Amino acid sequence: MIKINVLSDNYSSADSPAFLTEHGYSVYIEFGEKKNLIDTGASDNFFKNAERLGINISEIDLAVLSHGHRDHTGGLKHLISQTHCPIYLSENVFGKKFHSCRGDKGLRNIGTDLELLEKYNNRFRIVSESCWILPNIALVANKDFGYPRPYGNKFLTAEVDGEIFSDDFSHELHLCIVTEGGLEIFSPCSHGGFGNIVSACREFTGVENVIRYTGGLHIVESEQVAAEVASFLEVKSSLTPSTIINTSHCTCPEAMKLIAENCK
Repeated sequence: MIKINVLSDNYSSADSPAFLTEHGYSVYIEFGEKKNLIDTGASDNFFKNAERLGINISEIDLAVLSHGHRDHTGGLKHLISQTHCPIYLSENVFGKKFHSCRGDKGLRNIGTDLELLEKYNNRFRIVSESCWILPNIALVANKDFGYPRPYGNKFLTAEVDGEIFSDDFSHELHLCIVTEGGLEIFSPCSHGGFGNIVSACREFTGVENVIRYTGGLHIVESEQVAAEVASFLEVKSSLTPSTIINTSHCTCPEAMKLIAENCK
């Protein structure tokens, strides 16, 4: 049995008005006897919302940072102070600064606090390639890109030793849980592209059926929304038509509306 609670997200809910929202994402997952966390949102809101749900973050067995952007790692300091669990992340987060140039604010830093990564290095489990971290729980790295990737990626860059280049998202990881019925995939931002991620998770785990895909699709507000949604729906229909899509965070309201109307 798997139980999912979103602890940090952009969007509020009429059913949960007391929950704190932010431009960030964090999900708490119970699977069997294991308690897992993927991402920490942009602040300590994930922890405060967990308390409201009666979830004790100090009891989690492992945490995963899906990629190096601050809206997914901003609560890292709080996670470190409140837990003793291993924290998994890609080796390609270290030593890199990440930027966004979307909007009219110029190039702005959206990266993980590198000082935290250095100071608490012993807390991290560094992932260099797809791997099993527990029985039936895997971390899958981006690999092939035969399917489309999000238009919004064009606004995101990485910097190493002062050199800025387009982000290739080699620092992105996807969490896969193998259940009796098939795969549960968690990809908080899907920078690698839905079709590529599903294909990589199937290939690594050897499991074809994808029960549910949880996370953002990175379809941001732009003139490309309708075209991106149409492309997503085409890929989903051909690749995994029965998969349930649970999306929010970096999926804009227009995209979520179109997807809901066409994924019934």
